[in-house]
Amino acid sequence: MPERKFNEFEQIIIRSGNELGAAVLLILAWIAASDGTIDKKEIKKLSDISSAAKYAQEIEPLLRLVKNRNINALQLACEIVNRNFRGDKANLFIEMAIGMAISDGYLLPTENHILRFLADLLGIGNSGLNALFVDSTFGAKDRFLAAFN
Repeated sequence: MPERKFNEFEQIIIRSGNELGAAVLLILAWIAASDGTIDKKEIKKLSDISSAAKYAQEIEPLLRLVKNRNINALQLACEIVNRNFRGDKANLFIEMAIGMAISDGYLLPTENHILRFLADLLGIGNSGLNALFVDSTFGAKDRFLAAFN
């Protein structure tokens, strides 16, 4: 039987030893790149998330995958996230994805489309996504103000 060659994303996973971390960062990079550019705020956010992980990931190879629209890598990342996130973990991931989508100050249709896809993938649905979006963007301000009242 011939030896199977690993694709670029699989090689990143193997090198990092953190399948889920690589998948999360790839999906967040996909969201960041979905408007056609990845700005400095988005790169910093990805770097911060990577640094906070137990096994830090290099983000440049992941950015290259999304810039090249590597569908196979995105499909594998979505399968990994789907396998690992349910319930509260899924909600936290969607909140992280929302944060990436609005990190440049606005939500574009492409970012909205990806968020809705991810919400469906994780069994959250549109109404759940809408509630998480409102809570993530407006609820944080209310919680902050309530802490000082």
